[in-house]
Amino acid sequence: MIPLASPHNRMIFTAFSYYGIDDFSPEGMTTFLQHTADKCVDELEASSCIELDETEGTIIPTRLGHLASKYYLHHLTMRHFATHLTAQASVEELLKVLADCPEYEEIPVRHNENHTNRDLQRLVPLRLDDGSGGGGGAVDWESPHTKTHLLYQAHFSRATVPVDYATDQLSVLESCIRILQALLDFCMVKGWLRSSTNAMILQQQMAQARWYWDHPLLCLPHLREHSVEGIGWGMIVPRLQLEMGVYGVNMVPEGRVKSLALRLMQKTILEEAEAVDVIRALVQWPLAKLSNVVIRSEGANAEIPMSLSQDEFQPLVELQCGELYRLRVRLEILGPNRVGTTHLNIMNELN
Repeated sequence: MIPLASPHNRMIFTAFSYYGIDDFSPEGMTTFLQHTADKCVDELEASSCIELDETEGTIIPTRLGHLASKYYLHHLTMRHFATHLTAQASVEELLKVLADCPEYEEIPVRHNENHTNRDLQRLVPLRLDDGSGGGGGAVDWESPHTKTHLLYQAHFSRATVPVDYATDQLSVLESCIRILQALLDFCMVKGWLRSSTNAMILQQQMAQARWYWDHPLLCLPHLREHSVEGIGWGMIVPRLQLEMGVYGVNMVPEGRVKSLALRLMQKTILEEAEAVDVIRALVQWPLAKLSNVVIRSEGANAEIPMSLSQDEFQPLVELQCGELYRLRVRLEILGPNRVGTTHLNIMNELN
């Protein structure tokens, strides 16, 4: 029996029409509340967030239910993940799943923004299926999910969007961290290595506002493709640090920063202030050392050490399908931004 005098139910007595209540008697109210509670339980069970123990008459939260609670997500988002995520999902497929989350139902699509969405589509690399490619699925240009997908692409491409879109983009990006982390945890719960890895790549795209296929040097301030061409397409950040003599250096005198900036200006079309920003970014660039990589087989109760040395040959490691493995790594933060010595022991389950 649901108590009618509960503080949570008092609002119902003052807003009968809002809740669609026709029978105002105590019995009618009790029936309404029981029906509402049963409907909520059925919905949560359909989203795999809870399990019912008919014998004990109890409700048991599932791992998906814990994820929804931990990241403050709608239970329909868990159902969406369960329906659309796969073991071999690519970064592009994960982006589509992310943009289609129920969490983005409230992203506003204003008058005539369907035309703006079409224009924005021309500035981003991933083409939405408009039916012309034979895919058969026409795009709803007035959908908040279509707009969300385009806003994500614009973020990765660092494309300029209209003022209203910039506000909406900020709202989308503010909520993406917890949704993406829940998506990653979902893939890890399922034991999907490839999807988990691609989810982490998508997280990195969010943080750096870059596509995973972009050149690594484009993460540095002011650098564009023509600047990378002048520096060298084979160059990466640690190699550029070595060339500039700032690898692992805690501090560089101001005079040396300007001289290094002049060297960089000879290879690019950067202004002096921009080149100085690049040098300072190189000095502050975080360094990490990965070591002690071990794969542990739970079934065979054995550990397989992995070598990260480029000079040492590492034979292929055969993993059995369906077997449970634990991957343990040691991540050490190095360089000028290190505070003391930080070690992270990370262990993931792979199935």
